[in-house]
Amino acid sequence: MMQIIYTANLITIKNNNILLVKRNFNQEEGGLWSLPGGTKKHGENIKDTLAREIDEELGVSIKKMSFFKEYKRKIKNKTVIASYFIADIESSIKLNKKELSYCKWFEFNKVPNKLAYLQNEVLKDYLFYVDKNMLQK
Repeated sequence: MMQIIYTANLITIKNNNILLVKRNFNQEEGGLWSLPGGTKKHGENIKDTLAREIDEELGVSIKKMSFFKEYKRKIKNKTVIASYFIADIESSIKLNKKELSYCKWFEFNKVPNKLAYLQNEVLKDYLFYVDKNMLQK
C-alpha cells in the first residue's frame, strides 16, 4: 500500500526576498535549499504542523498565515501531499543546526535552480499569483 505523507511548508517574504533553508546532508534531499517546513504528525492539524516545524527549525513563531496551494507528488513508494502557506515570521531566527546548515533571504532572481522537493515550481506559481494579484489592485 502506498504511504501518504503530509507536509506543511512556509513561503515568507521580507523586503522582496524569500527565506530558504539549506538541508543538512544527513536529511532527505540533503545539501539542497528548500522552503522551511516539515512533516505532519499523526492527529496534528496541518496549520499546527507549520507552526511547530517553523519553531523547531527557525526558533520563531509565525503571524498572519494564509493557505497558498497544495501539491501532490509520488516519490518512490509514497505520496507526498505538501501544503504551502504564506506567512510572516518574527525577525530573530535561531537556526536549528541539527536539521539545517544555513538559512538565507534570497532575491527571487537569485534563488538556486534546483530546490529540494521540486519547489522551484512552487515559487514560479507564487510569483505568478503575486503578479496576478498586483494587477487586480
